[in-house]
Amino acid sequence: MNQLALALPGIGAPGFENYYAAPGNIVAQRLIAFAASPGEAQIVLTGPSLSGKSHLLHAVCERAREHGIGAFYVSLRRADAVEWLRNADGALIAVDDVDAIGEIDAALALFALLNRQHDARRAVLCAGTALPTCLPDLHSRLARAEQLLLPLVSDDDRRHILQLQARHAGIPLEPAAIEYLLRHHSRDLAALMTRLDALHRTSLAEKRRITVAMVRG
Repeated sequence: MNQLALALPGIGAPGFENYYAAPGNIVAQRLIAFAASPGEAQIVLTGPSLSGKSHLLHAVCERAREHGIGAFYVSLRRADAVEWLRNADGALIAVDDVDAIGEIDAALALFALLNRQHDARRAVLCAGTALPTCLPDLHSRLARAEQLLLPLVSDDDRRHILQLQARHAGIPLEPAAIEYLLRHHSRDLAALMTRLDALHRTSLAEKRRITVAMVRG
């Protein structure tokens, strides 16, 4: 699944209801349960780039808030990520892009956050393509957490993802238009979602379905 960090107009914010889980992928089921009752769990979600990690972290935070749980999300690609980690305070903290850690300050800040959450019996959910290696203690701590793995997104998954996003957003998208997008557009899911949103805007303006002709034009 794609890693949409921000909601796209018409498509909506990342949530469990618009997340596509391929057959055999039970990660979402585990995270739905976690969001309802995070307790003091520490979970690490890994997987290839654009496999759905960010989408799921946002979905967890949104669902947790629906249950009245204080949940907060941060990407470690943010310029102020270290300061954010040092001041983070919540029943559930979701830390994205841990693979982006390259400096010791960020590693130490995340390690301190994990310790604070553990001592306070609060939860942490981390995600990345791999565990950071610049601080052995941090790597070891993350490796001891509950591990969830997302698979690589296949072409068939992309097809289902586009269908689900369009259906959830009420976008009139013909199946042939999906096939054309997959054959002639970028295979990057974030780019596909951006293209789908642009097509949705055009379909609203012209009051017609998204067809192959519209996609081609």
